[in-house]
Amino acid sequence: MAIPVIAKAATAVATDKKLRNIVLGILAGFLGLVLGLVLTLVYILSTPITMLTSIITNPDILAVVLQLKTEYQYLLPGKANGNGQFAWPLDAEYKLDRSDETNLFGERVHPIYGDVRMHTGIDIQAPDGSNCYAIGDGTVVYAGMNGGWGNTIILNVGKAKDGKEITAFYCHLTSGSWSINAGDMVKRGQQIALTGATGSTQGGHIHFEIKADGEYVDPMLYISDSDAALSGEIDLSKAEMVNAQITAYCDYGTTSSGTTTTANRTVAGYPSLESGTRIYIPVRADQPNGGVYVVEDRGGAVDEERKVIDMWLPTEAECLSWGRQYVPIYVIQEDSATKKQRIVDLGGYDFR
Repeated sequence: MAIPVIAKAATAVATDKKLRNIVLGILAGFLGLVLGLVLTLVYILSTPITMLTSIITNPDILAVVLQLKTEYQYLLPGKANGNGQFAWPLDAEYKLDRSDETNLFGERVHPIYGDVRMHTGIDIQAPDGSNCYAIGDGTVVYAGMNGGWGNTIILNVGKAKDGKEITAFYCHLTSGSWSINAGDMVKRGQQIALTGATGSTQGGHIHFEIKADGEYVDPMLYISDSDAALSGEIDLSKAEMVNAQITAYCDYGTTSSGTTTTANRTVAGYPSLESGTRIYIPVRADQPNGGVYVVEDRGGAVDEERKVIDMWLPTEAECLSWGRQYVPIYVIQEDSATKKQRIVDLGGYDFR
C-alpha cells in the first residue's frame, strides 16, 4: 500500500516543475541546516583548543606567567630549590639532607613527640660546635633563650628581591657561643654563633627558619646551597634576578667577542648584557659549571624585551631535552673592566 503511494508522489514531483522546486528547496535547506550544525559543533569543540594552544605558546604570556610564578613562589609548596639570594647559614660541607622529609619545611611527624605538626623551618645536620653565619647584612633582633628552640639568634636582613622583609632564626645554639646582642649590626658571612643542642632537640643540627613579611616560609626559597654561591664564586646578594627565555644550541664556532663557543660556558645575551657578564641559571646548578655562564656573543634573534638568551650545551640530545625554557636567572653585577678581562682570559678580543 505504501509503495504505490510513494511511487505516485514521486511521479507527481517529477512531472510538476513547481512541486519539484519546492521539494528540492526543502532538501537543500535541510542539508544546509545539517552542515551548519556540524560546522558549528566542530568550531565549538576546536576553538578552545586553538585558543589554549595560542596562549601556551605565546612568549609574552609565558613571560608574564613566569613572573607571577617567581613573585608568588612562596605560595607553591615543594618548589623551593635552594637557589635564593641569601647566603647559607653553615659551612658549605653541611647541606640540607632532602632525602629525609623530617628535615624539610611543612607538616611532618615530630621526631620527639611523635605527632603530626607543622615544621616551620628546616633542620640542617651538623656536629655540635659548627659555625653559624649571617645570611645577609642586617641587624640582630634577639639573642638568647627561646623555650623549646633553645638558644636562638634572630636577624633582620632587610628586604628580599621580591620586596618582602626577611627575618632569619637560628635555633638550638651552644650557650655562650655568641657575642652579639639586639641592635648590633652583622655582615653577610659573619660568624655569629655555634650549633648546639639546647632546647627540645636530639642534637647534631641547627633548626633554621625564615619569616617573609612576618609569615613562615620555606627557607630554601631565600637561601642558596649551590656550590657556586657557597664557594664565593658568585654573590647573589648583588645579582639582578630576571626571567629569561633560554634556547639550547650545540653548534660551535667563533663568537662576536672572539672566543670559541664552549658547552656549559657560553651564552649569547640580550643587548643590555655586556660581553663578559656572568649569569647564574639556578636550574643548571647541578651541572659541572655550577650553573654559571658567560655572555660571549649576541644572537640574531636575541630580544631585550623578552630577555632572550642562547645557551650552548654539550650534545644534541641535551639540546633537544632542554629545547626552549622560561626560567629565572641571576645577572652577576661586576665592573666593565672585570668583564673585559674575562673575555681576554677566555681567548677573545681585547676590548680594554
